[in-house]
Amino acid sequence: MREAVCDATDDSMTDGGTTASEGRGETIVLADRLDIVAARDLRTAVLAAACDIVLDASHVSVMTAPAVQVLAAARDHQMAGHHSLRIDHPSAEFMASARILGVSLERMQTAECPT
Repeated sequence: MREAVCDATDDSMTDGGTTASEGRGETIVLADRLDIVAARDLRTAVLAAACDIVLDASHVSVMTAPAVQVLAAARDHQMAGHHSLRIDHPSAEFMASARILGVSLERMQTAECPT
């Protein structure tokens, strides 16, 4: 079994998003407003994290199309690197925005990282 070790050290993101390293991965707390600025910052954080990622979406109140595009691309990036991307605690607004934008939760996250 391969263990992912995170080497990202970013402590914060613009507009309220934060990152916190865990032993085997990284948790990124998504900003309450996932607009184009937050999408850019999320992209930067995902690309810097060479590990499994958990996105805490519990505080998201607005999610725009650029953020959905970054989430879908982040999923593909993580899969290509044999890492997982999981969305934890999606808020009702996060889920409603995804539905309105026509994307499923499965398109924005991976299954567990393959062994």
